[in-house]
Amino acid sequence: MHTQMSRRLFVTAGLSLPLMGFSTADSLFAPKAKALPGWDAFTKGSTRRVDHSPWSALLEKHVRLDSAGIARVNYGGFSGADKAELTRYIDSLGKTDLQALDRPEQYALWINLYNAAVVNTVLAYYPVKSVQDIDTSPGLFSSGPWKAKAVTVSGKALSLDDIEHGIVRPHWKDARVHYVLNCGAVGCPNLRAEAYDARRIDVQLEEQARIYVNHPRGVTFDPSGGLVVSKIYAWFCDDFGGTDNAVIRHLQRYAAPELANRLKPITGIADARYDWALNTV
Repeated sequence: MHTQMSRRLFVTAGLSLPLMGFSTADSLFAPKAKALPGWDAFTKGSTRRVDHSPWSALLEKHVRLDSAGIARVNYGGFSGADKAELTRYIDSLGKTDLQALDRPEQYALWINLYNAAVVNTVLAYYPVKSVQDIDTSPGLFSSGPWKAKAVTVSGKALSLDDIEHGIVRPHWKDARVHYVLNCGAVGCPNLRAEAYDARRIDVQLEEQARIYVNHPRGVTFDPSGGLVVSKIYAWFCDDFGGTDNAVIRHLQRYAAPELANRLKPITGIADARYDWALNTV
């Protein structure tokens, strides 16, 4: 869950757009959802399951909520055996017969693979202050690890961007995916301390959405009462309806009663922010 050009323009440069037109301007620089060919086949009704228990075990061992409700990863606590287990898990997903799976099972696999690959990438360069400091993406104007090939699936090398913007977003068209893909940053929705499971993925997606919307990283207010949201809603505004009003309606869907009441009179978004600090302990 990230954007490279937008970080350079709006975070590194320290710029912030005002209320008028923020959604359009920010989303202009975000990666677009464009389906990569060859990843849409599935077997409707298939009962085949993928074993995500190794990933769940690693998450349970190394992910903890801090006092502010932010999921922190103990990257420094990964033993050699843990790293080897993570590599085996990622390799096993890459060798899975995707076409033999039904769509929910595929969805869970891609989400878990993305998150595991991000953790694996951070581990390879840890300690770093930000995942953006892992500057392995090819191209003069690229930054971070997002465009570097990170995994091999069905014999094809894929980057994190390929998974997020070339497979998951265009094929599932589910805005809630932005609450479950974890980019290794504090500003990102929490890395859940369990793997995603096709049999209850809808419940997990809904829970993740509620957690993020009701946390200050997702929604807060400036001193004058203006609505401040995560830049996720700016970068991927189209996924949330394409306008500030659509984003606000989405937020109201998941907001707890107190926040929902506060959102009722809001007609626009004052600002968007994001913290790229590494989500380490």
